[in-house]
Amino acid sequence: MKAIIAFLILSFAVAGEGFGQDKKENPVSQAIEAKKYTFRVRSIMPASGGTRQVTSQWDFTVNGDSIISYLPYFGRAYVAPIGRSTDPLNFTSTDYSYKVTPAKKGGWNIEIKPNDISDIRMMNLNISKAGYGTLYVTHQNRQNISYTGVVEPLKKKA
Repeated sequence: MKAIIAFLILSFAVAGEGFGQDKKENPVSQAIEAKKYTFRVRSIMPASGGTRQVTSQWDFTVNGDSIISYLPYFGRAYVAPIGRSTDPLNFTSTDYSYKVTPAKKGGWNIEIKPNDISDIRMMNLNISKAGYGTLYVTHQNRQNISYTGVVEPLKKKA
């Protein structure tokens, strides 16, 4: 009886570790470590109004020395933008801070602060081990907005 209980405990311990899968084998883990991934948006949650499902391709890409944001914005602006003709979340930044911390139940919490985009205070990307994520964007002069989607490693160019 003790052998059966020990076997069950050991089995659950191994199953809890992802059946022995090493973090290095996970392509999402490798992409986050290398800072080479794309967050593909599936739904948008503005601060006011309901969740909107995405019908077009919107994404947020981290590519080593730059971040490229091609995201829609729905919400209220507290200050009228002067001289800006593009969406507030349609930009490329090469001057940004990037901090990764492990999440409690596995996965990652990533804080990104574009230093050369004045309207954005912080972008927080929470990613599960399976690669599902939520991106929270905190603005300076607009309502905040969040996105859900999937994180994919960048494809290597042939």
